Amino acid sequence: MNQSEILVKNLNPFLLSCLLIFSINTFAQLDSFSVGSTWEFNNSKVSTSGKAYGTFVFYDGLCAVVYKDKVGFIDSTKTIVIPLKFVEVRRATAATYKFSDQRAIVFNGSHWGVIDETGKEVIPFRFDEMRKIGKYYYVYIDYKNGYIDSLGNEVITIEHEWPGTPYRTEAEIEKQVLIFNERIDKERQVTISKKKAIKIAKRNRYYHNDAWPFVPSVQLDEASKVWEIESTEKKGVTHKGKCAKTNGCITHEIYKIKIDAETGKVKSKSRHLEYIAIYTH
Repeated sequence: MNQSEILVKNLNPFLLSCLLIFSINTFAQLDSFSVGSTWEFNNSKVSTSGKAYGTFVFYDGLCAVVYKDKVGFIDSTKTIVIPLKFVEVRRATAATYKFSDQRAIVFNGSHWGVIDETGKEVIPFRFDEMRKIGKYYYVYIDYKNGYIDSLGNEVITIEHEWPGTPYRTEAEIEKQVLIFNERIDKERQVTISKKKAIKIAKRNRYYHNDAWPFVPSVQLDEASKVWEIESTEKKGVTHKGKCAKTNGCITHEIYKIKIDAETGKVKSKSRHLEYIAIYTH
């Protein structure tokens, strides 16, 4: 008789029965959260036991439910149709995991992405923040934000960190998409692209993107075929000069450079300091 057999033989019958009951309950619990199972919890206040957001709020026929920080979806018959494999976030509500046009934004524990009504990933999980606005999505990733469509294609380039969400309605986004596309068409008519112009500015140390909420401006002057680039660099706080009688000034250096859009040659550049006084009440 080996050690395992001896151990089982010597176990107290009561302990054996407890172990058996625990095993059965564990498997039953696991099975109760699989697709096709019935959602058994009704208390929307008890997150450790299982809950729905609100009193079973359905969007597009599906309702988000959560058990121990894991989120899935049930249909109108309280049958689990998307397994509990996503992650709950703090201050989540029913609208956090709202299905719309057969799509829902969900969190996988590190990033946000979009799934369809079967739970299939339709927009990759790569965003730090995501919000649906009409048929578009506002996205935030690596300190940059922009807008994408339902297929994940960029409609307004993810390139700067804007202060807040600049376009809050579908109509506003549509307007900006038209402006964006018109600008892209015009930029294609010159030899030096916007990206190349920025690289030239960076080589000259005249492009900075570290002074939030100041966003670099890169504009093409169509008449003169010149790229006009303005950016801002943080320089800290000073109490000197005109800032001596305040609580100090936040100092920024403003860089301006003009680049020929056909040859890539620098036509002019300048820089100056700007001071923003700090006042406290």
